Amino acid sequence: MLKKTAKCDEFMIFSEQLQSRNQLDKHLHSSRASLLLQANGSQFYDGNLRVSNESLARQGDTQAISQYLSESLSPLGVSVEVKSKPLKFNVGSEKMNQEGDRLWVFCQSTYSHDPELLAEPIAQKLRHLNLEDYRDALIVSQVLGETNPDWLLRVDLTLAETMVQEWARWGDLEAIDRLLNQCLSNLGVSVTISLQKFTLHIFCYPTDLLKNPPEKGECLPIIANQLRKISPQGVLSATVYGQSAKEAQPEWIDWLSLPAAEDTKLSTPTKELAASGDKGAIIFVLERLLNHDIDWRLRTGGIRIITLQKGNILHIMCDGTTCPLQEQVADKVTEFAQQIRAIAGVRVYGRRAGDREPLWRHGVNFHGTNQASAEGLVLVDTPKFAPIVEYREYNNSLVNYRSSSNLAPYIPSGTQVETWVEEESQDQSTSYYQPVKELIKKLLLATQLCIPIQNQRDTDPKAKGISAGFLWLVLGIILIIQSDWLLGNLTMVRQQSQGTKHNQPRETKDLEPFNNSNFSSGSSTSELSQYDQVSPEDPFVNLPSFNAKQLDAQLALYRKRLKTDGKPPDILIVGSSRALRGIDPSAIAQTLASRGYPEVSIFNLGINGSTSQVVEFVICQVLTPAELPKMIIWGDGSRAFNNGRLDITFNAVAASQGYKQVLKKANERNMNEISSGVNKSSTENNITNITDINSQQVANEMLNEYLANLSLGYKKREEIKKLFLDNLNNLNLIHNSQKNNNSPGAENNINQFNGFLPISMKFDAKTYYQKYPKVFGAYDSDYKDFELDGIQHNALKSILQFTQKQQIHLIFINMPLTTDYLDSFRSKYERKFKRYMLRNARQNPNFTYRDFSRSWTEIDQYFSDPSHLNRYGARELSQKLATDMIIPWLKK
Repeated sequence: MLKKTAKCDEFMIFSEQLQSRNQLDKHLHSSRASLLLQANGSQFYDGNLRVSNESLARQGDTQAISQYLSESLSPLGVSVEVKSKPLKFNVGSEKMNQEGDRLWVFCQSTYSHDPELLAEPIAQKLRHLNLEDYRDALIVSQVLGETNPDWLLRVDLTLAETMVQEWARWGDLEAIDRLLNQCLSNLGVSVTISLQKFTLHIFCYPTDLLKNPPEKGECLPIIANQLRKISPQGVLSATVYGQSAKEAQPEWIDWLSLPAAEDTKLSTPTKELAASGDKGAIIFVLERLLNHDIDWRLRTGGIRIITLQKGNILHIMCDGTTCPLQEQVADKVTEFAQQIRAIAGVRVYGRRAGDREPLWRHGVNFHGTNQASAEGLVLVDTPKFAPIVEYREYNNSLVNYRSSSNLAPYIPSGTQVETWVEEESQDQSTSYYQPVKELIKKLLLATQLCIPIQNQRDTDPKAKGISAGFLWLVLGIILIIQSDWLLGNLTMVRQQSQGTKHNQPRETKDLEPFNNSNFSSGSSTSELSQYDQVSPEDPFVNLPSFNAKQLDAQLALYRKRLKTDGKPPDILIVGSSRALRGIDPSAIAQTLASRGYPEVSIFNLGINGSTSQVVEFVICQVLTPAELPKMIIWGDGSRAFNNGRLDITFNAVAASQGYKQVLKKANERNMNEISSGVNKSSTENNITNITDINSQQVANEMLNEYLANLSLGYKKREEIKKLFLDNLNNLNLIHNSQKNNNSPGAENNINQFNGFLPISMKFDAKTYYQKYPKVFGAYDSDYKDFELDGIQHNALKSILQFTQKQQIHLIFINMPLTTDYLDSFRSKYERKFKRYMLRNARQNPNFTYRDFSRSWTEIDQYFSDPSHLNRYGARELSQKLATDMIIPWLKK
């Protein structure tokens, strides 16, 4: 009786708890819904009109900024609270402009986040808002439950336009170029500028290349007004040209006098001011030196320079959203500091913006002063760059900061608040009902109708692990034996099938002779399938495969041309498919003939997917100097030099038998050169080494023989490897053929006489992107981890050294692109690539760089796709190359 009463009491308690839990859930559901609607009320305007968090955040609303940052940080488990406070402190000895407030961004998470991971994305999102009322922002990261902050980051919120104006004031050409283009964009005019001594040359072009030159009366007043506002340092005058893309001569020219011509303070060039010790000029020169990518600086705030001179030692602090790397900064700053007069040494420091102490130090003394150790120099006299007032304000803000309980988490756009609340309530109810489940479990056990599951930990895990390991070992041995038997029999079947094929008679057909008169007309007699042209029976053309069918075919065509002519062509064209489709040898020859260069022979050796490594391999390794002309035109672009991308073409070539044979021949030549100069002692050493090698080979052969007796597949491992590679290559060829067939206009009609592949299709953005996806630069694998230093750069250096040694003139053509292709992401790297190539051209007299990437950005009918010319664009480009006065064509 007592047992029944106790059980009834437990059921009564359970019923009451369940009822109270349901009431609590309903209350939490309604409370959370009201809080979320209140927190997200800023997302709704006029009932049904939705306003994004970003648009409200741009107005300076702190709650909207919190929601805006939460869109990116919530998936990382970071909650955000934003506050605003007046900006009140001094920096160094100078008082900061107190107009504007400081934005405090408090980030809380359950674990510590790496500042290198969060710093730059947060800085970019805050600067993207263009907050006019805030000078800077301090991001405080704190782990939930801890009193001290994890890390602090300062973000400069100076407007991007203000940053550009400041640099333009010091005479920075890229900043002036941006401001002038911004002013003239409404007129449909774009400008390019250059500086010669103290004169700025401004060339005005119509944005639409087919239109007439810009009107002088419209452009000149705007340019004059903007230059007077800028007052660039060290620029005394400006010459303005009105020009069209069609004509080489300008339509009109005018001259402007600038404020620096009248004000002596503005007449001194910026670098001379910096050398004399002017603080503002020093800061600008250093910031420009370290922030070479202006777009990156505008997005993140870049690397900031703080200078402090104590005696004759100049202290320079470099800070950024992530700490600048010492190996990338210290030497550049030191090299510039040596040009500053009146200082005897420099101390360079690096830190993350917001930190008080530097993370690294570097010191150098100049002009014969005491050469102590660099580390000792900087530790003795490190100044305090961060003012105490700033950190007092920071500490006070942390003391007053309390995490708000009414902050709503981020709700993804397009999600109904009610749906989100329901999902959250379900997650909460799971944790609420856990005690209820435990109570039910106890009640069921009390009835003695149920028993608990046997504890799995009672079994011995060590014994269980040994038995499981032994079982897997036996299964592995069985699998190895079966695989060995299967692979061994597979190679035998394959050899028998190949023998049957070889015994069958070969079908032959007569080949028509090549018609030299029609090679550029596009007729079927001169343009056949690119893989069916060269007869493999020709021993001169029968080359080892390079695992790239199109490369094999092009090399065979070229060697056949060499055999026919008995000498190399006058000009060889190399590069990727952009050169293969985009440079027409016949058009160049015809245009050169009209200029007095008759009978110029040209061959296009373009290879699909070619990179700098592939070009270096073909020119310097595959072809002999006797097979090369005295002029090579290389057509390609920046992506062929990107070391961050995967070089699929060269990797396939490097795994081929042809590549191994080329390297073998190169090693034989090197060994012959070495053997011709060896002496007696070196010969004895070689004999000793050969003896050691032979003993190792004997042991290796004995082991191979033993394994071959045990295994059916081991002695046929080379056949198995070849079988696997052949199947893999076939899959790769199928994929490539499908890819080429999917690419527009891939007609595969390579000209048998000059190697050119004409494509007739014309690019039309409206229909093209209905068939093919539009890939933006940020998602283009060709620009992944874009870097110009590395193996591709080394390949270019090898080509330049080889061509200079062989007295071959190399001309690089940066191939044309469309506006659809040149988005802001790709344009940034195109500018970087242009500077890179110009630097190489200055350093190598046999190397000429010509940039045609923006020649026909708006003329889509010259392209077959966004980055490849068709036959019509190829003819236009080839004619333009033949009339280019900078290219050193052959003597008449």
